[in-house]
Amino acid sequence: MKSSLSKDRPSEHGTVAVAQYILKHGPLVPTSELCNVYEMAKGSSRKRKIMSVELFDILSKHLNIIQVYIKGQAFICENTSSDFQPLISF
Repeated sequence: MKSSLSKDRPSEHGTVAVAQYILKHGPLVPTSELCNVYEMAKGSSRKRKIMSVELFDILSKHLNIIQVYIKGQAFICENTSSDFQPLISF
């Protein structure tokens, strides 16, 4: 049981770091930036970079976020409402 908890902690640190980054640098943050924030906070030394869809899958379990693509680039923002009009006019 202890090994399971120690494995989850780095992921939790990464999720909290990304949430704080979105609040500070939002409303719309490139997923590529968030991948770097997540990996640094998690302390990962993987050679393979995490993909935006993987990061969204991890984060959306704990954070109320949406992912949008603008001209092929992925962005994540806090999902404060279902009304996308303010985001589109941004």
